[in-house]
Amino acid sequence: MGADPGEDTAYVLLAFVDVIEVLIIGHFWFKVPVRGDLGLILLLSGSLPSRARIGLFASTIANTQQEALLVVMMVLLPSIFLSGFFFPLDAMPAFLRLVSYAIPLRYYL
Repeated sequence: MGADPGEDTAYVLLAFVDVIEVLIIGHFWFKVPVRGDLGLILLLSGSLPSRARIGLFASTIANTQQEALLVVMMVLLPSIFLSGFFFPLDAMPAFLRLVSYAIPLRYYL
Protein backbone atom coordinates (compact mmCIF):
# COMPACT_ATOMS: atom_id res chain seq x y z
CA MET A 1 0.00 0.00 0.00
CA GLY A 2 1.11 3.56 -0.53
CA ALA A 3 2.38 6.01 2.03
CA ASP A 4 -0.79 8.12 2.07
CA PRO A 5 -3.79 6.38 3.71
CA GLY A 6 -6.20 8.73 1.92
CA GLU A 7 -4.83 7.64 -1.43
CA ASP A 8 -5.30 3.97 -0.54
CA THR A 9 -8.85 4.64 0.61
CA ALA A 10 -9.66 6.34 -2.69
CA TYR A 11 -8.46 3.31 -4.65
CA VAL A 12 -10.42 0.91 -2.45
CA LEU A 13 -13.58 2.99 -2.80
CA LEU A 14 -13.13 3.18 -6.56
CA ALA A 15 -12.69 -0.60 -6.76
CA PHE A 16 -15.78 -1.10 -4.58
CA VAL A 17 -17.82 1.17 -6.90
CA ASP A 18 -16.58 -0.96 -9.80
CA VAL A 19 -17.84 -4.11 -8.07
CA ILE A 20 -21.28 -2.57 -7.55
CA GLU A 21 -21.33 -1.34 -11.15
CA VAL A 22 -20.51 -4.83 -12.48
CA LEU A 23 -23.23 -6.38 -10.32
CA ILE A 24 -25.85 -3.88 -11.53
CA ILE A 25 -24.92 -4.12 -15.21
CA GLY A 26 -24.67 -7.90 -15.03
CA HIS A 27 -28.08 -8.20 -13.42
CA PHE A 28 -30.10 -5.68 -15.40
CA TRP A 29 -28.40 -5.63 -18.80
CA PHE A 30 -27.11 -9.19 -19.19
CA LYS A 31 -29.85 -10.78 -17.01
CA VAL A 32 -27.33 -12.67 -14.87
CA PRO A 33 -29.01 -13.67 -11.61
CA VAL A 34 -27.16 -13.05 -8.37
CA ARG A 35 -27.18 -16.43 -6.64
CA GLY A 36 -26.22 -16.17 -3.05
CA ASP A 37 -26.28 -13.55 -0.37
CA LEU A 38 -25.76 -10.08 -1.86
CA GLY A 39 -24.56 -8.75 1.48
CA LEU A 40 -21.89 -11.44 1.68
CA ILE A 41 -20.76 -10.66 -1.87
CA LEU A 42 -20.40 -6.98 -0.99
CA LEU A 43 -18.65 -7.81 2.30
CA LEU A 44 -16.11 -10.05 0.59
CA SER A 45 -15.65 -7.51 -2.19
CA GLY A 46 -14.96 -4.93 0.48
CA SER A 47 -11.88 -6.87 1.51
CA LEU A 48 -10.02 -5.47 -1.50
CA PRO A 49 -7.08 -4.16 0.57
CA SER A 50 -6.20 -7.74 1.49
CA ARG A 51 -5.49 -8.42 -2.17
CA ALA A 52 -2.57 -6.04 -1.96
CA ARG A 53 -0.80 -8.73 0.04
CA ILE A 54 -0.03 -10.56 -3.19
CA GLY A 55 1.78 -7.47 -4.45
CA LEU A 56 3.57 -7.06 -1.15
CA PHE A 57 4.64 -10.71 -1.25
CA ALA A 58 5.90 -10.30 -4.82
CA SER A 59 7.82 -7.13 -4.01
CA THR A 60 9.60 -8.73 -1.07
CA ILE A 61 11.03 -11.65 -3.04
CA ALA A 62 11.59 -9.99 -6.42
CA ASN A 63 14.54 -7.84 -7.41
CA THR A 64 13.02 -6.33 -10.56
CA GLN A 65 9.60 -5.40 -11.81
CA GLN A 66 9.67 -8.26 -14.29
CA GLU A 67 10.35 -10.77 -11.52
CA ALA A 68 7.48 -9.33 -9.48
CA LEU A 69 5.14 -9.70 -12.46
CA LEU A 70 6.13 -13.34 -12.85
CA VAL A 71 5.63 -14.01 -9.13
CA VAL A 72 2.15 -12.48 -9.24
CA MET A 73 1.27 -14.58 -12.29
CA MET A 74 2.56 -17.72 -10.57
CA VAL A 75 0.22 -17.01 -7.64
CA LEU A 76 -2.85 -15.75 -9.50
CA LEU A 77 -3.05 -18.23 -12.37
CA PRO A 78 -3.30 -21.35 -10.18
CA SER A 79 -5.84 -19.53 -8.01
CA ILE A 80 -8.01 -18.75 -11.02
CA PHE A 81 -7.72 -22.22 -12.55
CA LEU A 82 -8.40 -24.02 -9.26
CA SER A 83 -11.31 -21.80 -8.22
CA GLY A 84 -13.82 -23.34 -10.60
CA PHE A 85 -14.04 -20.24 -12.77
CA PHE A 86 -12.78 -21.85 -15.99
CA PHE A 87 -13.30 -25.54 -15.29
CA PRO A 88 -15.97 -27.22 -13.17
CA LEU A 89 -14.62 -28.46 -9.86
CA ASP A 90 -16.30 -31.85 -10.42
CA ALA A 91 -14.21 -32.36 -13.58
CA MET A 92 -10.92 -31.90 -11.70
CA PRO A 93 -8.90 -34.79 -10.33
CA ALA A 94 -9.52 -35.50 -6.65
CA PHE A 95 -6.10 -34.13 -5.62
CA LEU A 96 -6.70 -30.76 -7.33
CA ARG A 97 -10.17 -30.56 -5.80
CA LEU A 98 -8.56 -30.95 -2.38
CA VAL A 99 -6.03 -28.24 -3.20
CA SER A 100 -8.85 -25.94 -4.35
CA TYR A 101 -10.28 -25.86 -0.81
CA ALA A 102 -7.26 -23.72 0.15
CA ILE A 103 -8.01 -21.15 -2.59
CA PRO A 104 -10.11 -18.22 -1.26
CA LEU A 105 -11.32 -17.42 -4.77
CA ARG A 106 -13.21 -20.72 -4.82
CA TYR A 107 -15.51 -19.48 -2.06
CA TYR A 108 -15.87 -15.97 -3.49
CA LEU A 109 -17.11 -17.31 -6.80
